[in-house]
Amino acid sequence: MQFSDLQHFLKSFQAFHNEKFGNNSSEDVDLLMNMTKITEEVGELAEQVMKYQGRQRNAKGEFNLSDLEDEIADVIIATSMIWVALDIDLNGALGAKIEKIKKKRWM
Repeated sequence: MQFSDLQHFLKSFQAFHNEKFGNNSSEDVDLLMNMTKITEEVGELAEQVMKYQGRQRNAKGEFNLSDLEDEIADVIIATSMIWVALDIDLNGALGAKIEKIKKKRWM
Protein backbone atom coordinates (compact mmCIF):
# COMPACT_ATOMS: atom_id res chain seq x y z
CA MET A 1 0.00 0.00 0.00
CA GLN A 2 1.26 3.46 -0.89
CA PHE A 3 0.79 6.47 1.37
CA SER A 4 -1.52 8.01 -1.22
CA ASP A 5 -3.73 4.91 -0.90
CA LEU A 6 -3.71 5.27 2.87
CA GLN A 7 -4.56 8.95 2.63
CA HIS A 8 -7.47 8.21 0.25
CA PHE A 9 -8.76 5.46 2.58
CA LEU A 10 -8.53 7.75 5.61
CA LYS A 11 -10.41 10.56 3.86
CA SER A 12 -13.16 8.08 2.94
CA PHE A 13 -13.20 6.73 6.48
CA GLN A 14 -13.44 10.25 7.91
CA ALA A 15 -16.35 11.05 5.58
CA PHE A 16 -18.12 7.83 6.63
CA HIS A 17 -17.49 8.62 10.30
CA ASN A 18 -18.84 12.16 9.91
CA GLU A 19 -21.94 10.88 8.12
CA LYS A 20 -22.61 8.19 10.71
CA PHE A 21 -21.84 10.18 13.87
CA GLY A 22 -22.19 13.74 12.65
CA ASN A 23 -19.55 16.39 12.40
CA ASN A 24 -20.73 18.73 15.13
CA SER A 25 -17.39 19.46 16.74
CA SER A 26 -14.67 21.96 16.01
CA GLU A 27 -11.32 21.10 14.47
CA ASP A 28 -9.71 21.52 17.92
CA VAL A 29 -12.05 18.93 19.44
CA ASP A 30 -11.48 16.56 16.52
CA LEU A 31 -7.71 16.81 16.95
CA LEU A 32 -7.97 16.15 20.67
CA MET A 33 -10.19 13.14 19.97
CA ASN A 34 -7.58 11.88 17.49
CA MET A 35 -4.86 12.29 20.12
CA THR A 36 -6.98 10.32 22.59
CA LYS A 37 -7.42 7.57 20.00
CA ILE A 38 -3.66 7.46 19.39
CA THR A 39 -3.08 7.07 23.13
CA GLU A 40 -5.59 4.21 23.26
CA GLU A 41 -3.99 2.44 20.29
CA VAL A 42 -0.44 2.86 21.66
CA GLY A 43 -1.63 1.27 24.90
CA GLU A 44 -3.01 -1.69 22.99
CA LEU A 45 0.26 -1.98 21.05
CA ALA A 46 2.19 -1.92 24.34
CA GLU A 47 0.04 -4.78 25.59
CA GLN A 48 0.89 -6.84 22.50
CA VAL A 49 4.61 -6.10 22.85
CA MET A 50 4.46 -7.19 26.48
CA LYS A 51 2.78 -10.43 25.39
CA TYR A 52 5.52 -10.93 22.79
CA GLN A 53 8.16 -10.53 25.50
CA GLY A 54 6.26 -12.81 27.88
CA ARG A 55 5.77 -9.96 30.36
CA GLN A 56 1.98 -9.76 30.22
CA ARG A 57 -0.16 -11.56 32.78
CA ASN A 58 -1.80 -14.75 31.57
CA ALA A 59 -5.33 -13.33 31.95
CA LYS A 60 -4.58 -11.12 28.93
CA GLY A 61 -4.15 -14.18 26.69
CA GLU A 62 -1.28 -15.55 24.66
CA PHE A 63 0.81 -13.74 22.08
CA ASN A 64 -0.50 -13.79 18.53
CA LEU A 65 1.53 -12.16 15.74
CA SER A 66 -1.57 -11.05 13.84
CA ASP A 67 -2.80 -9.17 16.93
CA LEU A 68 0.55 -7.34 17.12
CA GLU A 69 0.36 -6.51 13.42
CA ASP A 70 -3.19 -5.19 13.85
CA GLU A 71 -2.12 -2.91 16.70
CA ILE A 72 0.84 -1.54 14.74
CA ALA A 73 -1.54 -0.78 11.87
CA ASP A 74 -4.02 0.84 14.28
CA VAL A 75 -1.30 3.18 15.61
CA ILE A 76 -0.32 4.16 12.05
CA ILE A 77 -3.95 4.74 11.06
CA ALA A 78 -4.80 6.72 14.20
CA THR A 79 -1.72 8.89 13.77
CA SER A 80 -2.43 9.40 10.10
CA MET A 81 -5.92 10.68 10.88
CA ILE A 82 -4.30 13.86 12.21
CA TRP A 83 -2.49 14.30 8.92
CA VAL A 84 -5.77 13.89 7.06
CA ALA A 85 -7.60 16.29 9.38
CA LEU A 86 -4.94 18.95 8.75
CA ASP A 87 -4.65 18.10 5.03
CA ILE A 88 -0.93 17.33 5.29
CA ASP A 89 0.70 15.34 2.48
CA LEU A 90 1.88 12.03 3.98
CA ASN A 91 4.60 11.45 1.40
CA GLY A 92 5.93 14.98 1.67
CA ALA A 93 5.95 15.05 5.48
CA LEU A 94 7.69 11.70 5.83
CA GLY A 95 10.14 12.41 3.03
CA ALA A 96 11.13 15.72 4.59
CA LYS A 97 11.58 14.13 8.03
CA ILE A 98 13.67 11.27 6.66
CA GLU A 99 15.93 13.79 4.92
CA LYS A 100 16.35 15.72 8.20
CA ILE A 101 17.28 12.50 10.02
CA LYS A 102 19.79 11.56 7.33
CA LYS A 103 21.49 14.95 7.56
CA LYS A 104 21.56 15.16 11.35
CA ARG A 105 22.32 11.73 12.58
CA TRP A 106 23.90 9.01 10.60
CA MET A 107 23.85 9.37 6.83
